Amino acid sequence: MHAQSQNPASFKRDIPFLFLHPGRANRGIGLALVKEFLKHKDVGIVIAAARHPTKATALKVISDPRLHIVELDVNSDESIKNSYKEVEKIVGNHGLNVLINNAGILLSYSTKPDGKISRDTLIRAFNTNVFGTVITTQVQ
Repeated sequence: MHAQSQNPASFKRDIPFLFLHPGRANRGIGLALVKEFLKHKDVGIVIAAARHPTKATALKVISDPRLHIVELDVNSDESIKNSYKEVEKIVGNHGLNVLINNAGILLSYSTKPDGKISRDTLIRAFNTNVFGTVITTQVQ
């Protein structure tokens, strides 16, 4: 059996492209991705996630009806579940075409007097960068 390639042009007509971007969508690479997606008219909906949407001023100044901002803290299971419900309301039966799950932190590693990285610092980094990503990806 061989995989059939789908005509991208017909795909664009049939299904709106829907992107969810959980993670620093209010600055840096995340903000640049949101702006880039919105340049393309075949992109139906762009959903940007922020821990504090009211403080996401760089997102809030973008005037595009396709942009939706949802609250999401990948370190909080409750926040992840709530954002899932909010995204469901936005996309309806279409679902998501793309999930860019790049929430992450880079902590200033506090070291112990012996020069080793503290357990607390490693746990915080893993909670966000590994576990937060996994839980966000598998939520239903």
